[in-house]
Amino acid sequence: GTNTMIHEAGSAAQSSDASSMSDDSSIIMSDPDDNSGFTLMQSKRTRKRKHVSKESASSDDTIITTLSPGLTVVVKPADLSQIIIKINPLKLSETLNDIAPDGVILIRPNYRLNLLEVDTRNTESKKTLLKMKTLCGMKVTVYEAHHRSSAVGIIRGVSQEIIEADLQVGIRATVPVTQVRRLGKSDIVKLAFATETAPEYATLGHTRFKILPYRNKPRQCPNCSRFGHVASVCNKVERCSRCGGNHQPSACEAKEPQCINCKKNHESTSRQSTF
Repeated sequence: GTNTMIHEAGSAAQSSDASSMSDDSSIIMSDPDDNSGFTLMQSKRTRKRKHVSKESASSDDTIITTLSPGLTVVVKPADLSQIIIKINPLKLSETLNDIAPDGVILIRPNYRLNLLEVDTRNTESKKTLLKMKTLCGMKVTVYEAHHRSSAVGIIRGVSQEIIEADLQVGIRATVPVTQVRRLGKSDIVKLAFATETAPEYATLGHTRFKILPYRNKPRQCPNCSRFGHVASVCNKVERCSRCGGNHQPSACEAKEPQCINCKKNHESTSRQSTF
């Protein structure tokens, strides 16, 4: 069916009582934890010779791809104009194996979102990769991917002075919290849980925060205004987000806006846009 893109209203000053937020509030934001667009890149240390009988002997190798839940990290360039998916795959595998020896199972590039998902062999390797600041000479941001079956929610009004490392240590809930990540530089923190249902509240210190629903919206390209990819890998002609013409929005002379996606009378970036 037709999906409607809804944008969260701009950040407003938050009340000191974080638990007073309305129960029906929700937020829809872009997030790269989306497996669509991924392909498989095999770590060179995961190829092992298959032992078979003479009757079934084969020269083919068996590729070991046994993945365990909770051991995947997402790696994206700190400078979004850089293209991480173009790193030499052999150099990439070698570098990751140097950082976490024999700890990488698969490297999955997402060519639409310009990021990598790295499946690790154990918790120690995952923690090591989460500390990466650079990869093959490129400054990167690394965070843990959450599972599709795990519940996800957000809390709002979290002081921007609190660094993510302190949030990861300090946030507690009635069920295990498997991921804590601030969304950009906002006061919104995304939480993932080890259960299929999110708890009602989370605490940071002695302060209680209402956990609100989180729904992921497709990534919209600022270059062509289409959905599903980022500007750094866009191969389309630049389009005006106001009218869909082949010019920049600042040069738009159209009397009425027209969405390039649903053809209705609003800008392509409008919360009314459907796709």
